[in-house]
Amino acid sequence: MQRANSSLFGLQLLGAGTPEVESLRSYVQRLAYAHHVSPRRLFPELLVMYPLDQVSLISVKNSLDDWAISGKGVVVDALLTRLQRATHRDLRPAVAQRFGHLFATQQFCRAPSQMHCPECVKEDAWDGLPYGRLLWELTPVTCCPTHRVKLVDSKRCGKGAASTFSQRPLLSGVCPDCGSIGYACRDERVEATDEEIWIAEQVGALVALTPDETAEFEPASVRAGIAATVRAEFGGELATAAVASGLGRTSVFAWVRKERLPSLDSLLKFCWRARADLLTLLHGTYQRNESAGGVLATSLAKRKYSQIALDWEQIRTMLIEEAKKTAPRAVEDVASELGTCSRNMRASLPVETERLAERSKQYQAAAYAQKSEELKSKLRAAANALLEEGQRVTKTNIMERSGIRIFNGRSRIRQAALREVLAENGITMTPVGASLLPTE
Repeated sequence: MQRANSSLFGLQLLGAGTPEVESLRSYVQRLAYAHHVSPRRLFPELLVMYPLDQVSLISVKNSLDDWAISGKGVVVDALLTRLQRATHRDLRPAVAQRFGHLFATQQFCRAPSQMHCPECVKEDAWDGLPYGRLLWELTPVTCCPTHRVKLVDSKRCGKGAASTFSQRPLLSGVCPDCGSIGYACRDERVEATDEEIWIAEQVGALVALTPDETAEFEPASVRAGIAATVRAEFGGELATAAVASGLGRTSVFAWVRKERLPSLDSLLKFCWRARADLLTLLHGTYQRNESAGGVLATSLAKRKYSQIALDWEQIRTMLIEEAKKTAPRAVEDVASELGTCSRNMRASLPVETERLAERSKQYQAAAYAQKSEELKSKLRAAANALLEEGQRVTKTNIMERSGIRIFNGRSRIRQAALREVLAENGITMTPVGASLLPTE
């Protein structure tokens, strides 16, 4: 049976089945380039051929403006389906949508920002036009696992050139300002850390899977893998595993017992600390990965805080000088800046700390009174203007005329000023926080 012609050029998805699989963002840019139009012109034509069903046109436009089309969501699914019908190509490997049943959606893809490996785009340029990898668009990945260098921002031109909006090329691996292929305008190479390389390798193995292989994973197997890892490395203690991984104390408990999906970033932190292989964990078992951090993990594991050495004589001098200022800060603010707490300061320097606390209290009271008088002056002026126009002075009218609003019962200083001015006009204001207060 003869295959029907595609509505758009059936460009091949680059790098499918490898960690260097192309992102949908890059594919759309190449497809628009092949048709000699911009992506903004290509998508309206696509939606004319295959109209939207349940997704609004505004949602699609917002996603395109932010280039949020390689991640997850109904808009991504709608565009992916229509692009596949128009090109007769399987583009599922180009999006993170295929991992939607395994990971939470927050902080999954970086959009609209774009990153690239400086070495990859240079090598691509030798054979033609570079292309963008899906791996580069996933938030946890900050380096290239092949060249072991940090990813760089794609929107910075090495020449400092600035082409007009209509002349800017929209292709991955091509400088949007000067148009140099493979970012020849820039020469930068920053070596990645072991942690960054490990993350990129783990996520690279994930994106290299085919959609059918990804579908074999189930949330239940992910929970089983996490539980097996906790038993092997943390003695079955869920809270210990979470704290050791630098996560919230109940995070791992929520994954295992509450059946909540972990974010990819959080699960990588957990795997790094437990020396666990990500793909093996997703299959429901635990396999030790010696290249991971384990106990020696640094930035991916729980942060270690060292005790700050405090010079109390120097702090005494700082407290005395702070108390002499026209606008002295609160004791808590000074303590936070010094890396200690107000309780320690009161215990070690009680006289100086109390003197600052009293001066700060006096300043805050004076500032409150001054602000209150300014508010009442403004409210009285609004009330007088309403009376001169023959209008009633009501709570709503006076706030609209003065521009002073009270949202959801907040801002007690405004409430007090408004209550006093209304009382001067014979109006009793409702209690603080009452439902009659205007809300946003």
